[in-house]
Amino acid sequence: LLHLTSVQNFNLQALNTLTTRASPPSLQLASPQISRPKVDLGKSFSFAQPEAAKAKTGTKTASPKATPIEKTQDEDIPLFKVILLGDKEYEEAHVVTQITKLIPSVKEEAATRNYVEAQTTGSSVIILCPEEHAEHYVQQLRRQQIYARYEQDE
Repeated sequence: LLHLTSVQNFNLQALNTLTTRASPPSLQLASPQISRPKVDLGKSFSFAQPEAAKAKTGTKTASPKATPIEKTQDEDIPLFKVILLGDKEYEEAHVVTQITKLIPSVKEEAATRNYVEAQTTGSSVIILCPEEHAEHYVQQLRRQQIYARYEQDE
């Protein structure tokens, strides 16, 4: 009987330590205030200088500098030409319809001009766009049996 109670006490102690260890530690969130140094420097520093103090010290404020011209993202990206290649097998209606359908910024009149130019000269620039778009347009046109290529614009 004495052995059984000591085993029960041990199990209770083990259970208590497990439950206290299993509880998650409380999380402390960072204070929204800026921390101050713990070392006393003997002086108090203020970071904002009042207007009256500025006038007394005679400090001049710098005149605003000219802001540099920022480049937009479009200026950094090289442009590529999507070129329609002429072919005697083309049907004008099919080519014009597919160009306007696959390249939304190209209107029907421009697509017709591109078709006529490609048939007479051998090629015609359809659009200037980033490389990813140019590659996509060429792939989509080739799926429709319309031959095109893309190359970087000078």
